[in-house]
Amino acid sequence: MTDGSERRIAYISRTLSSAEKNYSQLEREALSIIFFVKRLHQYLYGHSFTLYSDHKPLEHLNETRQVPTMASSRIQGWAFTLSAYNYTIKYKPGKHLSNADALSRLPLPEVPTIVPVPGDVYHIF
Repeated sequence: MTDGSERRIAYISRTLSSAEKNYSQLEREALSIIFFVKRLHQYLYGHSFTLYSDHKPLEHLNETRQVPTMASSRIQGWAFTLSAYNYTIKYKPGKHLSNADALSRLPLPEVPTIVPVPGDVYHIF
């Protein structure tokens, strides 16, 4: 906000897939940022925003606005995606992010999506 106060725009979470559970801690934390930014693209693109994380190494993800050369290819790809946004990442200890931390520990099962099968007929009224 222009007066310096913080305003949360959303709390978003999801569970990790079995493959994502094998990611390093840095990759899992960065994945949460990518998920958030992609989910709220229409609100974030073209605006400056601040991301708060309790994972201090993420602060360095956007220091130079360049893709990190010493990171995994997964992190490099995500850094490239994030380079389109005007954002800063700030570290905040977990005790100051209690709402988000509590929500992350109570995951809800994903709602299954219906994938149309070729040949099925769907009527929209």
